Amino acid sequence: AIVLAALLTLALRISAHTPDTDESGMLGRLRRGLEHARERRPALPALLTVATLSVFGVSHAVLLPVYAQVALGDEGLFAWIVVAAGIGAMAGSLTTGYRRSAPTLASAARFMLCYGVALGGFAISRSLPLALLGQLAVGFSYFSVMTRLQTLLQQIVDDSKRGRIMSLYQICWAGLVPFGGLGMGFAAEILGVQATLIGAAAICSAFGATMALRADRLAA
Repeated sequence: AIVLAALLTLALRISAHTPDTDESGMLGRLRRGLEHARERRPALPALLTVATLSVFGVSHAVLLPVYAQVALGDEGLFAWIVVAAGIGAMAGSLTTGYRRSAPTLASAARFMLCYGVALGGFAISRSLPLALLGQLAVGFSYFSVMTRLQTLLQQIVDDSKRGRIMSLYQICWAGLVPFGGLGMGFAAEILGVQATLIGAAAICSAFGATMALRADRLAA
């Protein structure tokens, strides 16, 4: 895979880069990145979608070992659950990457709704086959959303602001997962693992449905 990536990189022809002379510091650059995201619709709703999915969706991974022990009766099954999610993620990324139509906020929101439904089905399952099927769908929907939104952002932002917008994207994606994981653990201690997963699934589904209904207006 590394050799193939290197060969593809060698085939790229990139125009000369003009250095950014902004001396306002990191916070100032992030602020200008947010301002640019507001101007380039629907960049800001796309970032909000990424953040919501990371906090209430992706963060559920911290509960998977406990889920395997409580719901399936064997914490050793945790590894199989992760494998199923990984296979689904690869399928979702490849399927999205090979689509010829341009990604939209509405399509990403619909997959977020699917993510919530899949997570809810996983949460209530008590058998390994159903749990694996649920995580397969979770992984597929997860990377379908993230790949679509990342591509969308890359297409609508200015080259000079691309680094700032994609930095915000990474903060919304990976940067918020630890905080979501802490929240998931706190909620699970009070409500239980499955109830916490069902609540997270409901939030993802509601947000996805709302964003899908408002996507055209937000993109205008």
